[in-house]
Amino acid sequence: MANQTATPLMAPPNGEMSNFVDPPSRATLQIAITATLLGIAMFFYLNRMYVKIRLMRRVAWDDAALLFAMLLTVVYFGACTWAVTKGKMGRRAWNVTLQDLSSPDLLIPLYMSATLPPFLLIFLKTSFFLFYLQIFNALKWVRYACYAGIAFVFSLHTGIGIYWFVAASPYNASWIYSNLGVIPLLSLGLMVDIYILAIPIVAVNSLQMERRKKMGAMVLFVAGGLACVFAVGTIITRVKFEKSKGDALWAQVPYNIFSLCEIFVGIICVCTPSLAFSLKYEKSIYRIGFHKSRAIWGTVFSSQSSTVSEGKTFDDSDSEQLGTVDPTKSTDRKYARYFKMVGTTTNVNTVQTVRGNAV
Repeated sequence: MANQTATPLMAPPNGEMSNFVDPPSRATLQIAITATLLGIAMFFYLNRMYVKIRLMRRVAWDDAALLFAMLLTVVYFGACTWAVTKGKMGRRAWNVTLQDLSSPDLLIPLYMSATLPPFLLIFLKTSFFLFYLQIFNALKWVRYACYAGIAFVFSLHTGIGIYWFVAASPYNASWIYSNLGVIPLLSLGLMVDIYILAIPIVAVNSLQMERRKKMGAMVLFVAGGLACVFAVGTIITRVKFEKSKGDALWAQVPYNIFSLCEIFVGIICVCTPSLAFSLKYEKSIYRIGFHKSRAIWGTVFSSQSSTVSEGKTFDDSDSEQLGTVDPTKSTDRKYARYFKMVGTTTNVNTVQTVRGNAV
């Protein structure tokens, strides 16, 4: 046992020494990026629930699927964070001991991070298809495309999930260093992402509507292209991981980052239409807050303008320009520059009377 606590997983390269106390780690990098995107995804998700429950007062099956996807996403994020904070993941192999490799703080989150994503992606990708069935239900080909997509996603990711349950193990780490044929599976996942992105773009393009409105609707869905970008990044980092030659704990972090970010961006994309709706709906908290803020700002602006006007000295030319204009008839700041407003008509007359008496 004493030997395992002092023996590194890999001999350090020339010029390097093993550091088991405070070695360089990618833990901070992973936590900073993934926690930030998780926060953004959580905002989009909570806004979607606000729109569906509070504003629309209607929930559907896609909301249920997204709820399970969100819960599993939080658990997956927790497992990846656990691995880098307690399990020594993110360190170079020569800075990790044999005992660390058999620690539950590493083995359990590694097992969870391998088995959770397939089932998470079933719910997440299915929520897209169920959402399309609601908004494009009148298009027959969209219905068939969504049903086929749901069947394929369920079959693919269920098979991947079962595969990982068998291949991985929470009791030893030998499977981490094996090439388990993940690249082809990830490539199939990328194809599904492209399929999900293509359906709404083709559907919107086929609708009879103004070109400007078409482009606006497409923008909401084209954001899903970011999920495809992160899916490509996941494949690339997985290839590098499988070529790491024993330094897997260090190479695992970029793979975790892209894998998590792909999921976060997927959640953001499926929730984007709800955000657009909430920003336009007059009774939403955003619109109400905007109107209240504008009213407060208008009051402050008017108060400052009134204060400046009270301290200003007028000459004869100013009086002539004012004439008989009643400033109370134009209180809109948009037109205020056409009037030299000094308060009310009473104030103007008072100023003129005082000046006349002085003369």
